[in-house]
Amino acid sequence: MKNISLTIIIFIFSVFFNIISAKNIEVIGLNKLTLEDLNKISSLPLDRDNYDEFELNSIIKALFNSELIYDVSYEENLDTYIISLFETPLIENVYINGNIYIKDEDLTNLFISQKNNLLNNNSIEKDISLIKRLYLSQGFEGTYVTASTEKYSDNRVNLIYDITEGNRVEIKSIKFYGNLSFSNKYLLSKINSKQVNFYNFFTSGSNINSAIFQNDINILKDFYRKKGFDDVDVSYNISKNFFNNYELNFYIEENKRFNLSEVKYSFSNDLFNFKEYSSLTKEFEDRISQQGGYFDYYLIEELINDLNEFNDIKNINKTIDFQYERSDSDFKINFFDKDALNLTLNNIEFYGNTITKTKTLLSKIELNPGDYISKFKLEK
Repeated sequence: MKNISLTIIIFIFSVFFNIISAKNIEVIGLNKLTLEDLNKISSLPLDRDNYDEFELNSIIKALFNSELIYDVSYEENLDTYIISLFETPLIENVYINGNIYIKDEDLTNLFISQKNNLLNNNSIEKDISLIKRLYLSQGFEGTYVTASTEKYSDNRVNLIYDITEGNRVEIKSIKFYGNLSFSNKYLLSKINSKQVNFYNFFTSGSNINSAIFQNDINILKDFYRKKGFDDVDVSYNISKNFFNNYELNFYIEENKRFNLSEVKYSFSNDLFNFKEYSSLTKEFEDRISQQGGYFDYYLIEELINDLNEFNDIKNINKTIDFQYERSDSDFKINFFDKDALNLTLNNIEFYGNTITKTKTLLSKIELNPGDYISKFKLEK
């Protein structure tokens, strides 16, 4: 009973305290907004008398969360809560200072904060985070970014980002561990990351960029798969040596490699009459044998390209393709021919390439307008 009575007394005292401490609200700083606008934003109207502290907190929270209001503060005297508002201005211009390596337009095109947008703290924080990530992706350490505004007019401001780029670090050496079948130099030629050549002062290494390193992992995995390896595993880490230089280390588990135990040629009889066919297929088998009899997609691809190019030169209306079967221990492959489509390629278009230009993508593929359509080339 004593506890219940104490609870009731505390409740009554709290209600009484809020009643005697209730005050009117005065809003200052309104420019384009009206009191009616604030009433729509707030959960409580601002044009009545006597507000307690709980109601004041609720009103301030609602105003602060509105995109139309950039900042809110308050003070009080004996009988009034005075709420000061800073209405959200529009962005007149976005300026960037201190950026030497990355151009202004390359940054501003990615910003959330744009000219004629409302100034927004969350957008500014995201822009700052974006700047830091871009510099990190280019190998910079310790990039520091601040944002400030300057008044342009009564309801417009210039937004200014100040950048301290920091230090750009490079990979001084790249090492491979666990690569029993291929040399470090050979694997290094396959990946995009490059190390600084100690014998050439003017060379530069790759930046510390996790996206590039992850892409290198995919390149290495694809290379090993095409060389007949099953379930190869690749990982990496970045370390510093005694000279405070950065090293990129790749760790490879090659696992099992498959043999090419059987090769068949299911060509039409007229194709066997060409000595070039027998010459190319024999060269393929010899090269497979020279590397231990292992499955090798690169040699298969080379043979198919050579045979199809020969067909094109001789105007043979055939396309060479292949099928394979894989068991637990080996591959079996069958080369065959099929009628060509006899269709020419009129145009090539790319969709979704927002970063890489179409011209760049076209330079990476083998098909060109005017070519005969080749299913093998399309798949490749």
